[in-house]
Amino acid sequence: MWVVKKRKGKGQKPNVKKGVMPFPQFQREVTAAGFTVQEAALLSDIVLSTTLEDPAAFLDSYQNLDTMIKQAMQKFAAEGKDKLPASHAFLGKLLERRKQVTIQKMNARKILSSSKEIPAGQNVQVVLAGVGIFTTQVVPHNSYFAIFSPIVRELPADFRWEGKKLVLFFRKINEGEYSFSTTVVREIKDEKTGDFVLLMRHEAPLSHLQKRNSVRTMLKRPAHIYPIGDGVGRTFAEGKPCMLSDISDDGCAVTMEGKVDMPRSVIIQLMLGGQLISLNGECRRVQYNRIRNVTLLHIKADPIPRDIKNIILAVVFGIISESNDPVALSGTHGEGGDGPRQTDGPSPGENQPEKEEPNDLPPQDSAPENQPAGPGVIMP
Repeated sequence: MWVVKKRKGKGQKPNVKKGVMPFPQFQREVTAAGFTVQEAALLSDIVLSTTLEDPAAFLDSYQNLDTMIKQAMQKFAAEGKDKLPASHAFLGKLLERRKQVTIQKMNARKILSSSKEIPAGQNVQVVLAGVGIFTTQVVPHNSYFAIFSPIVRELPADFRWEGKKLVLFFRKINEGEYSFSTTVVREIKDEKTGDFVLLMRHEAPLSHLQKRNSVRTMLKRPAHIYPIGDGVGRTFAEGKPCMLSDISDDGCAVTMEGKVDMPRSVIIQLMLGGQLISLNGECRRVQYNRIRNVTLLHIKADPIPRDIKNIILAVVFGIISESNDPVALSGTHGEGGDGPRQTDGPSPGENQPEKEEPNDLPPQDSAPENQPAGPGVIMP
């Protein structure tokens, strides 16, 4: 069985006699990638329905994997098999392969090696021993690493930042978490803005603490949140309204109006990919923005059923388009692109930094970063 005709070279017509891949060879390549013999036959049928020239090239290509996944979805829907567990499992393997290829490419990027490479506007968490953890923001400076001075209540009148040793954490979406230690050289006042700024010597190398094991994308979408155990129902009318901020196949972030005291275990319910989905999980991190009067909840999801995970991954990779919904998906991610949209600095239109409450919990990899911080944070 010939799987597909393959061009002998760029710009040449397909050559049936040379460069073709027999099915046994195709089967060996896809089974080595984790697919079963039965799935290899199904993949062969899907390849033949596409314009792919290299049968096994989809295994390591963003665009080709997306093409295969879309074709498989259309095939199952046309045959009335899109609700079958076997179909979910098959699509799950393709989507996990897509995720694996994406993460490998992200991890191959050059990681930050010096504090000089941290961009202005990057949110950072500052640990001051014996006092607390504060969220603030990097500001530009020609010679020093500079951040807005955290605003800390109830410090001694003679407290000075000069000489204080700090540990700083920050997180880049789809890249992981970094940290480094440094000592404050001095505190200055910006003559233009009146903000106080801490100056520190640049440090290298940085500790790269964690690499992402999931792919996250920004997605603004109305949702509802249910505290588990309070006896509420599972409908939109009975939940508390919130706004989805970003999502991945292992969690999400949502914002709520006001200062929210949310229990550890929650359920998030929203429309995604034309379906109503529910995510059970734990609030791993809570951030309150006093100026905007909103709370950002970072939620680590419990194990997600395969069919729901497929929807999430298809949306994250732009395979399922959300552009016709009230709130559109932020970007798609194809071959040659840089992967999911990153937001390591302030969002557009949010150039004016804001004050924010300190974090209740230390940084965790499950929580996305870069909720706009500001010229310091206030200790409650």
